[in-house]
Amino acid sequence: MHKIVLIWDDFVKEFVIEFTFKTKVFAVRMSHSKIIVVLHNKILVFSFPNECKNLFTFNTCDNPRGICELSSCDDDCQLLCFPAIKSGFMQCAVSFTKISALKCFFLNNNSK
Repeated sequence: MHKIVLIWDDFVKEFVIEFTFKTKVFAVRMSHSKIIVVLHNKILVFSFPNECKNLFTFNTCDNPRGICELSSCDDDCQLLCFPAIKSGFMQCAVSFTKISALKCFFLNNNSK
């Protein structure tokens, strides 16, 4: 059972970050500014690469498949989607680094 997340820096040829958890890690997602760790019923968001500290913790329903996606389009505005606490529902969290407030929101209604 994997309970450790190690981040390798190819430039210095060594592990530079280590996270150890009490429960199994089901998935890891990364961007230029965040590391997302998916546990059985919890999503942890850490700052990256400087001072890796826990920014957010989201509780989820049981998530043994490690379902979680992080948008990769822009580090200034990222969308993180994962199972909600209630089974069968999805939760989305928007993270801004340079924008102070949400001004607009759009969903594509194309079902194809």
